Amino acid sequence: MKLMKNTAVIVVTIVILIAIQSMVGADSETLFNTDTIVFPHDEVVEVSITIDDLDLVDLKTNAMNETTYMADITYNGIKLESVGIRAKGNSSLSSVAKTDSERYSFKIDFDEYIDEQSLLGLEKINLNNLFSDPSMMAEYLSYEALESIEADVPRTTYVNLMINGELQGLYLAVEQVDETFLINHYGNTNGELYKPEMGNGSDLTVSENYNGIVDKLGVSDNLDHFESLVMAIENGDVSEMMNTESFLKYLAVSTMVIHFDSYQGGMYHNYYLYWNKDAFEWITWDLNMAFNGFPKSGLTDTEAVQVLIDEPVIGDMGQYPLVEAVLSDETNIVIYHDYLSSLRNDYFNEEVFEARVMEVYSLIKNYVSIDPTSFYSYEEFENALFSGEGIIDFAEARVSNVTLQLNGDLESSNDGKGNTGSTGMKALGVEDNDRMQPDLANLIEIVGRDNLDEDMIVAIESGEVLPIEAVKLIMDGLTEDQRGQLIGEQSNQLTNENRPHGGQKGGEIPSQIRTESQIGGGQIVEKDLRDSPLITMMLSVVLFICSLALIKIRK
Repeated sequence: MKLMKNTAVIVVTIVILIAIQSMVGADSETLFNTDTIVFPHDEVVEVSITIDDLDLVDLKTNAMNETTYMADITYNGIKLESVGIRAKGNSSLSSVAKTDSERYSFKIDFDEYIDEQSLLGLEKINLNNLFSDPSMMAEYLSYEALESIEADVPRTTYVNLMINGELQGLYLAVEQVDETFLINHYGNTNGELYKPEMGNGSDLTVSENYNGIVDKLGVSDNLDHFESLVMAIENGDVSEMMNTESFLKYLAVSTMVIHFDSYQGGMYHNYYLYWNKDAFEWITWDLNMAFNGFPKSGLTDTEAVQVLIDEPVIGDMGQYPLVEAVLSDETNIVIYHDYLSSLRNDYFNEEVFEARVMEVYSLIKNYVSIDPTSFYSYEEFENALFSGEGIIDFAEARVSNVTLQLNGDLESSNDGKGNTGSTGMKALGVEDNDRMQPDLANLIEIVGRDNLDEDMIVAIESGEVLPIEAVKLIMDGLTEDQRGQLIGEQSNQLTNENRPHGGQKGGEIPSQIRTESQIGGGQIVEKDLRDSPLITMMLSVVLFICSLALIKIRK
């Protein structure tokens, strides 16, 4: 009998050990937190990409085509072969394509060529080029602020990017909003995942068609849920169609950091809507122009600091139906103000925020100092943080103003007129209370004279004010690439005008950065997950339990 019991214990032990070994070798993402390996916030991750030389030339030469190429990648020591890589972006893509720079943002698709290949469960990841952000941390800090009030947002980390053994510089890795993201946050992928493409419907108004709204998952052939949402917005009550708190969290952070390259800035993009079983969730996207970095808003830093918290839009509130509908509910106002108060007291507390900026600065400064492709000098980087026009002073002034508005010492609304900037690229159309519209000055070059009505050409060239309906028709007739070029042109013209400028400053190469010669011909040693202390501890616990069981049986 004892022999049978001993045998049973041994068999169980072997099964457990095999199961652990299997998890380590085949499904390590179940044991290892992607936060610490893929998206750490206490280190700069080393990323090395190897791609055929001719493919790399073609990728950079024809970046606007966004063609996908095969490559190998080593991400923080984890090597994956035959992944997809392509240039990505909107204004960050078209603006770079028009210069001598080759500092493109990239989208990495781990299962493009090998089904179900992933990076610890992630199918895609974005490597953003830090376009229009001399501080190198506007997006990074803004996502952190959203996380601080428990918003569902993509994770981020800094990476030191090498391509074919050559240093590309400091990039920001951003998690893709896809099926994996949805499972992690909502536990399902059954609903539609909408992303606006700057056409009909992107402003969330009722329309005859919704060609500006794209279901990224393709789970439904109809727009029933979306149409019900815009109807609810038009009727002024979205409580049954949307998790309004998901929107209020976005609105609080976006309003605090003055991020107008967004829905509330008249561009009606940089967000996702996910139909989560019975209501839409708002998911924020693309925050690189936070801290008043969006030139088209026309706001000076002084004006940005004073943006009204209860009318946090550019131009008339009526042009932002979702903001208007949500903030017309007094209960939502209270929740929204609570989020603003939480941000003021915690993440943007003067001492806390300055300390966090200093931590991130210490983390990345050496990488910035040797970045060979950066859009900004090292001096511009430091000025964007520490000068009187830098992020620290801007945030302090903004928090002080928001506090006065929350306390009722300053007006927080403006009879529905919103906020108006005095500089930058003003809208061509002003018939509807300065509604923000794309600058059409480059439209003729982008689409060609033969594709435009002669009267329209005359109106554009003369600077004539165009009705909003006419502008909508123009935008609806453009391809996605043409829209990207149009927005990219106007963003590029003023990208640096509101930013500090300065000369170049050198710096020593940090010891963590490995050149090709330092890492043996570009080969990075792959991490062996089986060497993890976690696995060692688990095995020890199992063996200890089994030993106790055997001792008990013998007794």
